[in-house]
Amino acid sequence: MNINDYKITAAKAANTLRGKGVGGVDFAIQAGIGMGQLADKLLPDGVSIPMAEIEQLPLPAAPGQGDRLVYGKIGEAGILIFTGRPFVREGHDALQVALPAAISQALGAKLLILLAACGAVNQHYRVGEIVQINSFISLHRQDALELLESADPTELLLDPRRPYHVKGSQFLGMHVQRQGANVRTGTYVGMQGPRHSTLAELTMIRGFGGDALGAGVIAETVIARLLELPVVCAGVITYDCFRPERLTSEMVERAADKSVLMLSKALTSYIQDEEWQSSLSGTGEESFGV
Repeated sequence: MNINDYKITAAKAANTLRGKGVGGVDFAIQAGIGMGQLADKLLPDGVSIPMAEIEQLPLPAAPGQGDRLVYGKIGEAGILIFTGRPFVREGHDALQVALPAAISQALGAKLLILLAACGAVNQHYRVGEIVQINSFISLHRQDALELLESADPTELLLDPRRPYHVKGSQFLGMHVQRQGANVRTGTYVGMQGPRHSTLAELTMIRGFGGDALGAGVIAETVIARLLELPVVCAGVITYDCFRPERLTSEMVERAADKSVLMLSKALTSYIQDEEWQSSLSGTGEESFGV
């Protein structure tokens, strides 16, 4: 797809959302598996819009996913929450999966906050801890950028050595810690699924420097960075990848759901904290962490 056509698709979805009551957006949040109720905690009086009413949006199909967008305000800041995340393993391509990032940019968001349920690869991580993601290793079979075309090939060049907004990530971790959660800093490894990893693969991933494992956030991160939308990412450790018992979706959902109240309080204070937000403007090192 041509990059301009992709931007037009996102703009059409943004216009549809405006027509359904979405006003100015300062922060966009994409919730992970088991976090669908986060919107009810953050925006109890928010405008709720079924994702099915937005023609361009793929619908999440994995268990534990929300199917709404919720818009509201925290103080003076406009907040848009995607309560579910589609995955490539469900038959979508990486550009479709990343569309929430493009829509957020089209709506004028100044920061995209990605939340994800993760498995612990790092032997020191424990279920219930929060990982402040500072980089990623992609083992997906498809990259969002390879699906885009441009008359100017340099437009698609991206150097994401430090893909997440440095200051924004640090302050998010600080606000999570203030809610009593244990915060780690680590590298996210993206696997396409739906097959889970073998012990040999997990050992390899740990040896590569991977700390947390999941199937989302990378496509969204790449497109956000391409569109110069700053992004931060936090993972909830919902299971130990080296556990002896069989993993079930219920285990992941249950562990993620336990974090929702804490995350809602941390995000509320984070969004209201103006100390770090001046670094969101511009395209320099502090802004994009390059």
